[in-house]
Amino acid sequence: MNGIAQMVGGDPGLMVLVLVALGAAGVLALFWWMARSTRKRFKCPGCGEVVVVEQMSAKRCPTCGSSLGPGNDV
Repeated sequence: MNGIAQMVGGDPGLMVLVLVALGAAGVLALFWWMARSTRKRFKCPGCGEVVVVEQMSAKRCPTCGSSLGPGNDV
């Protein structure tokens, strides 16, 4: 690690800090992507409202009460 830090003329501690920060940002981005992929959008067949649902936790439209079926995804 000292060789690379000396080549760029920096402090090895600073370089480690930058690498740790980049790694943490990558892990957070991965968690965000995984959480976002579980969200689904459905268009209500009754009122046309687009409903965002987390892991298909809602069975009915919050506006009109119509059933949100699997064929109504946007």
